[in-house]
Formats: sequence, C-alpha cells, structure tokens
Amino acid sequence: MVNPPLFPMCDSHAFPTHMCSATLALYGGSLVPYYLEEEQAWGLNTEELKAALAEARRKGMCVRALVVSMPANADA
Repeated sequence: MVNPPLFPMCDSHAFPTHMCSATLALYGGSLVPYYLEEEQAWGLNTEELKAALAEARRKGMCVRALVVSMPANADA
C-alpha cells in the first residue's frame, strides 16, 4: 500500500485509463477525472480542472500528478 495512496488527475479520454485505474486500485488509489472540451479542439478548461481538484481534496484524496495526453491521437 502506498502511503498516501496515489490519486493522479487524468483526462477522461486518456489512453489507457482502464489499465491505470486497475493498477492504482491495487494500491488503494484511483484516477481523478477531468474533462476536455471537444468542441474547443480538445482544449483544457482550467476552471473544470480546478473544480475536479477541489472535489478530490474534499473527498480526502491527495492528488500528486496530472496526466496530460493528446486525445486526437491515442498513440501519441
């Protein structure tokens, strides 16, 4: 068990979130999702990111990483 458990923030379109989620769950953590705006060329809304972080902190999660991906190209 990792102390404290890991709770990385990951956009909802990141690849491969299913593998990351399973691995984190083994160690007591989970992904903290944030959402990109497809109609804004997959842009990041910083207010959405801040809200997701605040919600995770309210739940007692120690967010220590931010996963950045390129959803237009899952292999990148």
